[in-house]
Amino acid sequence: MATKPTVPTSGVPGATGRAAFSLCHRLRSKAMYMDVEYDPSVPGGVPGDGYFWCTHTQNCLGPDGRVADKERCSEGSGRTCFERAW
Repeated sequence: MATKPTVPTSGVPGATGRAAFSLCHRLRSKAMYMDVEYDPSVPGGVPGDGYFWCTHTQNCLGPDGRVADKERCSEGSGRTCFERAW
């Protein structure tokens, strides 16, 4: 029996499909380290607590001094520190 190929995901809450890969590869969240299925009964609908950090600085601010999150650390955000994941 053939198995369905798995599609890698970023693990970042709310980021799905192509959007998951337009995020900076240095962006992290607790959800990336949780192995759980999507559960619509969970408030917010996604795992994790919504807090993010940058692996370059190891805190909630990127190397440019701005907040690290899924909206601000995406392709097209204009951040000079952005690094494409793929």
